[in-house]
Amino acid sequence: MNKEFKKMQKLAGLITESEYKKNVNENQNDFDIIDRIISQNDFSITDYESLEDEMDHSDLVDAVADEMGGDFTRARQALEAWGMKKFGGEMASLDQEVYMDFLNELFDALGNGANAYSESTWTNQEEELVGAISRAISAANIDIA
Repeated sequence: MNKEFKKMQKLAGLITESEYKKNVNENQNDFDIIDRIISQNDFSITDYESLEDEMDHSDLVDAVADEMGGDFTRARQALEAWGMKKFGGEMASLDQEVYMDFLNELFDALGNGANAYSESTWTNQEEELVGAISRAISAANIDIA
């Protein structure tokens, strides 16, 4: 999961500070892998658009996924987060309470009885929905605070 989603979980009391820090450290490890792969190969990345081009038209995602145990989803998410950190500039902010209320509205529409503040109530539908929303929020360079 991305940093913004983990931050939201920490703020909501769903994960501890140490779990949040572990996730941040894992993100940094992913960024270190990406930096090494880019520096050792002939990838032409000068801005976020060129990163997207390399992701779509080169072996960059494959190379990163190989270093991440073959996890292509993680590799793609890590590359997107790395690009936002490196090229994204200043982040907009989304109030965490507004975000949680928004999730609860969506969860109500699914009708599974899930609660955004209680991950144990989530089904695969809610997990996939939150993952997709978190990726979109991250790609839009929005921080949940």
